[in-house]
Amino acid sequence: MLNSLLDRIGEFNPQLMRELKNRLSWRNAGITILLSILVQGIIMVGQYSKLPVLIPSKNAPHYYSNEVYCFRNINQYSSTSPFPSNCKLDAFDNVLINWPKWWGDTSLIISTVMFMGLFAGGVYLLASNFSQEERRGTLDFIRLTPQPVGSIMGGKLAGVPILVYLGTVLALPLQIHAVHAAQLARINVLSWDLLMVSMGILLYLAAILTTMWFKAQSILLAGLTLCLGYPLIYMSLMWYGKGKNEGIYWYGLHLGNQVFTYLLFTGVASVGIYWLYQATRRRYLKPTATVLSKKQSYVWSGMYHLILIGFAINNGYNYGETKGIKFHLPFVLDNGDSFCNLIISTFAFSWLMLLVPLLLPNQQSLVEWSRQRPVSVSKGRSLLADLVGHDKSPAMLAVAINMAIATIIWLPPSLLIHSFDRMIPKMLLGIGMSTALVVIYSTTAHWCLFWKVNQRHAWTAGIIGGLVFLPVVFGALVNAGSSANPAFLFSPFLWTVIRQVPGFVSFGVFGALLGAMIWLNLRLWRILKKIGRSESFQHLATA
Repeated sequence: MLNSLLDRIGEFNPQLMRELKNRLSWRNAGITILLSILVQGIIMVGQYSKLPVLIPSKNAPHYYSNEVYCFRNINQYSSTSPFPSNCKLDAFDNVLINWPKWWGDTSLIISTVMFMGLFAGGVYLLASNFSQEERRGTLDFIRLTPQPVGSIMGGKLAGVPILVYLGTVLALPLQIHAVHAAQLARINVLSWDLLMVSMGILLYLAAILTTMWFKAQSILLAGLTLCLGYPLIYMSLMWYGKGKNEGIYWYGLHLGNQVFTYLLFTGVASVGIYWLYQATRRRYLKPTATVLSKKQSYVWSGMYHLILIGFAINNGYNYGETKGIKFHLPFVLDNGDSFCNLIISTFAFSWLMLLVPLLLPNQQSLVEWSRQRPVSVSKGRSLLADLVGHDKSPAMLAVAINMAIATIIWLPPSLLIHSFDRMIPKMLLGIGMSTALVVIYSTTAHWCLFWKVNQRHAWTAGIIGGLVFLPVVFGALVNAGSSANPAFLFSPFLWTVIRQVPGFVSFGVFGALLGAMIWLNLRLWRILKKIGRSESFQHLATA
């Protein structure tokens, strides 16, 4: 029966049938069922242990421990008793337990454990599977099959974590019962489950892309998923389920409305899934290609900052004695709400830093581009067009264009709301310095590709990491405790101090960064011209 079912699946998706045949056996299914039941049992036993327990005493004959889940009645016993009980009792002296609260907390734990297992388990299995396929060379064989990429990726996503799906589905009845007993709206929990499923797909695609990108270890990806997934799940449960949003707005719209919050999060997850699939598909078809094409990066940057800028607009903000619209500027901390500026600036700069590896071509691609550059000139293709749109060309200009896109998005509301106050020049200076820094990092990464050393990528990561963190360490050691530490201006955290540092110091550092950026790019251009000329001579000699 199982084989006939798999054969029918094979007619629809051969890759899915292959994955299911390798994993779906009666033995594996039985072990998964037992583990799922065991985990659910442990959760229920742990929750039952939190119920009130009668501890008889001469001074307090009805003293109960663990009074969290009983109905409180402070006047139940005299306050002169050394062991007063706060639990209400019925006519037969039995404690009245707040079962809806108990089941509500139980559903919270079940949902957290269920989706943490789904996230971490699926990420580990998918990353491990793709790593094995790469080592054995079977992934190249799959690439040669006539199956479309969507069919192969769908088969992988549906088939590799099939046992994780089975264990999760077995926990759904207990979650549904807990939600019903807690008197919670089932439509809210169902919509939250669907949102978590979309987040799982997002994480799965990210795991596949990361594994194909730089051969990441599956156990490290699973550990990272656990570290990031738990606070994500817990906060979303507390936020979406109970409406605790701490006054967060998106384009001035308060996220206290559950329908709006759900639509926003689902929309963001859907956009992320689409673009991650496009990047995964690109990397699967061309293993040596960059993760993103330069044209895709421009679209990504525009969408990313359009979403991010929505959280910078706060419609119900009290600023001193004025109330109204507050706009949190990026790349500079103001006096109003530094924490919000810190979060906004961190996300804005993190995307800019991420573009460096996403757009970095490999050494062979740079060599091919430099060798083919004279041919492009003969065909009338300008250097500017190559640097803007050719994926094998150096990526420094593309990184700067992405920063320009972010500036175009952030500048109009900044000028409109802040009315050209003194923070605008600081923000523009922070944007310029951040752009120069990231271009320096990108140029250094390109430069390191031509080093004749082992573990070139590890050296590149170490050097970029040193450029990022050494100024911070130096500044902390030399000028610790100062809010105007100029050493921070040479690091990605420059926007934390740029408001306090004197203007002439900031402009001096900006000039130094521009000089270093120009010098590094000229050196890189000489290297590329030299390599391209030598490669062209070798090509002519062998022709």
